[in-house]
Formats: sequence, structure tokens, C-alpha cells
Amino acid sequence: MKQAIKIVILMILGGSSVDHIEGGFRPIIICQGEERTIQCKDYTVIKITSATFGRRSLTICPQFGVWKQSCGKHNNVLKKVKMQCDRRNACSLRASIKEYAHPCQRIPVYLNIRYNCISGCPRETFKCTKRSKKCLPNSIKCDGKRDCRNGSDERKCGCNFNQFQCAANKKCISKYLRCNQIPDCPDESDEKNCECQTDEFRCKTSTTCILESQKCNGKNDCADGSDEIDCGCRSNEFQCTTSKRCISESLKCNQQENCDDGSDEKNLSFNANTSRKCIPTTSECNRKLDCQDGSDEQNCNCEVDEFQCTTSTLCIPSSQKCNGKRDCTDGSDEIDCGCKSNEFECEISKTCILKTLQCDKNDDCEDGSDERNCPEVQCGVPHVVAQLANCRRLRIVGGCRAQPHSWPWAVQLLLRYDKNSNFTHECGGAILNSRFVITASHCFLSESDIRNWQIKAGSHYKDRSESSDQIRLIKKKSPLFNPTTNILDRDITILEVNSPFVFNNYVRPVCLPERHPRKGDKCAVVGWGSTQGTGNANILKQTPMPIEDTQTCNSTSNLKGDITDYMFCGGFKEGLNDACQGDSGGPLMCLEGGKYRLQGIVSWGIDCAKPNLPGVYADVFKVLQWIKVVTGM
Repeated sequence: MKQAIKIVILMILGGSSVDHIEGGFRPIIICQGEERTIQCKDYTVIKITSATFGRRSLTICPQFGVWKQSCGKHNNVLKKVKMQCDRRNACSLRASIKEYAHPCQRIPVYLNIRYNCISGCPRETFKCTKRSKKCLPNSIKCDGKRDCRNGSDERKCGCNFNQFQCAANKKCISKYLRCNQIPDCPDESDEKNCECQTDEFRCKTSTTCILESQKCNGKNDCADGSDEIDCGCRSNEFQCTTSKRCISESLKCNQQENCDDGSDEKNLSFNANTSRKCIPTTSECNRKLDCQDGSDEQNCNCEVDEFQCTTSTLCIPSSQKCNGKRDCTDGSDEIDCGCKSNEFECEISKTCILKTLQCDKNDDCEDGSDERNCPEVQCGVPHVVAQLANCRRLRIVGGCRAQPHSWPWAVQLLLRYDKNSNFTHECGGAILNSRFVITASHCFLSESDIRNWQIKAGSHYKDRSESSDQIRLIKKKSPLFNPTTNILDRDITILEVNSPFVFNNYVRPVCLPERHPRKGDKCAVVGWGSTQGTGNANILKQTPMPIEDTQTCNSTSNLKGDITDYMFCGGFKEGLNDACQGDSGGPLMCLEGGKYRLQGIVSWGIDCAKPNLPGVYADVFKVLQWIKVVTGM
């Protein structure tokens, strides 16, 4: 017979802090709405061993009307409390539904913490020796100065796996500062040997990457000036033969050698009619006005892909006609042009409107011609192709940066806690059609009133307004019926918006699944959630996400028996990439037949991106028929 062990729980109801020496595990109860401070002795730090937000007893934190004594899964807030308190000397905790998702609506709950004080230095500090009691800041470790008597702060100064070591002074910087186009090492070694993006140019000697648009812009954006080499000359310039230097066209044939090789005064045989200026014969009929009177371009036959100016008989490329610039001296190339390339011409009035207004379900032309012959937007097909090839290399909790608007069905759920506060990001979601969004039910545990929520579609940045944004209010919330006490089982809710979304290049629906997800599917997760300090926190992130075998996942020591028929697992065995806080409700999509299909909703997990701890997702295909009934799809 197992021996019964009675655990006496210490209820802290009087003082505001708890101070313990190093020793055994210590319990602390914090009633809902109260705040307590855990304090360890000097030279010891906190180690959280369990943290549950819920109710397991009617006698702890008793309140009138409490009728249920068992709600809230064991260790349901362990991950968050460990982030707040582990390796700190002191830590303040508040039992609030704003801090932790409410596990049981309308039932007063409490925070049950077990912790220990262990020897060690707080975060961002270190000890000179094991016996030393003094903790020094990490910022002075490996800084070239001896701060410890035994010099231990300057030993083994190689950089950690998540750091980059500068070549000259061996200084360690975050590896995410490498190749960010900002030199963080004194010798700029963090910006050398960088792989440039497709829209960037690599400087020849410094290997710095600059934008392609900065090449040949007349400015030395590369320290070696390589961005201004082999650029050719502008239409009003002459290029010297040997040095390739560009000089003003007016300096050519002026009887003075302005090029080192004198090429600006060679091969002169054509005389201008009025100025008698000499120009090279190669400049005759070259589609450029080299003579002020235009005589070098008269009596020239234009090619089939050229346009002849009306009075000067100058030939210009057809692409220069109606480009908004006056390339013919008489301006004839800008006559009878109609609308610009980025504009749409209304059929009857011939009025020009922006092409972005075409097919937006609003009649911007009086005759409605801008809304005719509009292609039907396909589900699961973005206008901008997502780039996932290199995303796996990053050890970032929230993934790598997504191409702007490459996941046009991903939306933000914004929440305000009272009428005087601003709406802030709380959860993610996905667009099913113009009227419905799907997300996780547990997102609404912190606030059930739909009047305090907004849905923002078409965004790339988390906390920035964009012209592509479409903000909607929630008209109706339809959670999937859950007959169990497990708040994360059947973790799916459908939201109806107050006015339909307008589908365009920035806002589109995702496809519904046609089967259950299975191992080997090419899937991805996106969201604006926590990156745990690894960068890109304010933009949409993405990460590839392999599907885990459910039976294998459910047999692990950490998740044994917790994966229900309405869930499945996804993640890498070694961790590294994962969804995290703030990604809840976001989509897990798998590419099939050239379309992304919604297979899962980000639901829950133990910690973020840790080995052998996959994320858990609500299975969309499991409730496909219910989704079709609610949405009418």
C-alpha cells in the first residue's frame, strides 16, 4: 500500500512577500486579484517546480458562490511563471486573468506555486569561482579586463552557440546582429561573407549588402565605391573610353580634353547645322539629341519598336511613349496617352482611377466598368509566394520573417481590457470566407465580451497601421461545443464579422482541408506571437512545421494521454522552431495541389521550441462538417 503523504500548503494572506532560505520545495498560494513577492536569500535564486492557475479545493481562498473545486489543468501556467521567476532573486506574481488565461469562467481561482531557492547567480550575472558569493554582470565577462582576482572572467571566452565572435577583439555579439547591414564589430567582421538577398547588391571588398536600388545612384553606398562601377552614363553624360568616367555631355567636342585619354575629342566628323559643334559619327541617329538643334537625329528612319517625334523626327523607344516624361522636345510622345500603367481607364467617361480600386467590390467608375470581368479569388493561393526554404536554419521561437502579405488569410485578434485602453494583439486566426474567421476558443478565456475585440486583416506589422488593413468587429461568436472539463479539447471557435472582407492581393481566404494531416505533409505555422527575445517581434513570422505521429506524441512522458481525438502534434524533435505565446488561434497550413489548406489551429504546448516537446494543434478536419454548417460553405 502506498504511504499517504500529507502536504501542508502555506497560504500567504497577510504579508506582501515571502522570504526563504535555500532548502526544500516551498509552496505559495495567491488568491485571484492578489499579488505576492517571492524572495530568496542573497546568493540564491528561484527555481519554479510547479505552477497551476485554477481551483482544486473549496477551502483555499474561499469565496461566496464557489461551487466547483476542480478546474484548471495541473501546471497550466508553469511555462509562463518559469519565464517570470526562474533564476531571479526576487519575483512578484499577481493572480490575474489578464496575466493568465482563465481556466474556468465565473469561478474564483488561485495561483498555486511550488518553488525552491538554489545556489546561483541571477540572470545576466556570473560568479568568479564556485565558492565565491559575489555575482558580477555578464556584460563585463570577456571584455578584455580582469574583474575577478583569479582572472576567470577572461577565460574560455569563446562565444556561445547563439553568438558571433568579432575577428579583431574577439568580442561576442548576438548572432542575429550578423549580416543585418549594421556593423556591430569594430572591424565590421559581422558584415563580411554575408549572403545577399535577391534584391540586394554585394560590395566587392567589404562584402556588405546594399539594396539593388542603391546601385548606380550616383552615391558611394559601398565603402569601396563598387556600387558605382560599370554603371554606364546617363543620357546627358559622356563616358570616357578608358577610365569609364562620366562627364557632362556639354564637355564633349569642346576642343578641350576632359577625359584622360582624350576620347571626348576623338572621332569628330559630324557638324551640327546651327552651332557647328562636332560630335562623333556614332552619335548620329543614336536616338539621343546630341546637337542642341536636333540636327543629328533628323532624316533618321525609326525602327518598328520605336516612336518618331512629330516635329523633330527624333526616334525614341516605344516604351518611353506615355511614360509620364517628355522625351520628345515637342512633347508629342505624351499626347493621346490615356491612363498610366498603374491606372485603370473607365469605359465611358475615360476617367483614370488607381488599379488598386479595380475589383474591390465598389463602383469607382460611374459606369461600373472597374468591377466587370474580375477574376475570382482562389482560396489558399497568395499573391506573394511564401519563402520557407531558409527558415529552418534560424533558431528563433517565432520563426523567420514572412514575405509581406504572403499569408493573406492570417489575421490578428485585438483585445482591449476596458473602454479607455487601446486594442492590442492577443491571438491569431484565419479567414475562411468573406464573413467568417476561425480561431482558438481559449483566446476568449481572458475576455468573453465580443465588444472588446477587433479583427485586423491584411497586416504585416503587429503594432503599425498599414494601407492594406481591413478592421472588422465581431458580430457573433460560435465556439465548438465541448462536453468535457478540458478547456483545450475541441479548442475551435468561429467568428462572424460585422461586414464582409474585401478580397484583394492582401486579404484572401484559406482552403478547408480534405483529409486529416499526416506525417510528411509540407506545412507551416504563422503568427505575431512571442519570439522570446530573438528578434522580428513586431512583424509576421513563419516557420515550417512537420506533422508528428499522434500515437507517438501521446506516448511521451510529458504529453502522455493528453492528446485527444480533436488534437494532433507538430514540431521538430530537436525543438528550435515552434509557435509560442500570442500565436494561439493562428493557422497551421499544409500545401496540397498548389493550395494551402487549413489543417490545424495553434492550441497549446509545454514551453516553446524545446526538444521532445511538440506543439499541440486543434484538428480542423475533425470538425469539418460543423464548420460548413456554421459558415454555409
